[in-house]
Amino acid sequence: MTSGARYVEGIGRRKTAVARVRLFPSGSLTGGNENTAPTILVNQRSWQEYFPVVSMQTPIRKPFEMTGTWGKFDVSVHVSGGGVHAQAEALRHGLARCL
Repeated sequence: MTSGARYVEGIGRRKTAVARVRLFPSGSLTGGNENTAPTILVNQRSWQEYFPVVSMQTPIRKPFEMTGTWGKFDVSVHVSGGGVHAQAEALRHGLARCL
């Protein structure tokens, strides 16, 4: 992460799962290399690695698709509590608050 990078932060919750979401301008987490797909890190792991099932990845994409901002932001997330599915829903809630 670039030092001094500006971000928007949002907290998402679902049952006992809590997600602290930070939204950065595209390329901020990758050192300035803008891609068509955003960099989404969940607990310092790739979001597709953390949520390997497509049914858990879909809710995460939804806020970006609804606002037409897929690929315009990089995301750093810290999730805790609950199960993996509730964590995905908490992440979606946090993203929606940021956007």
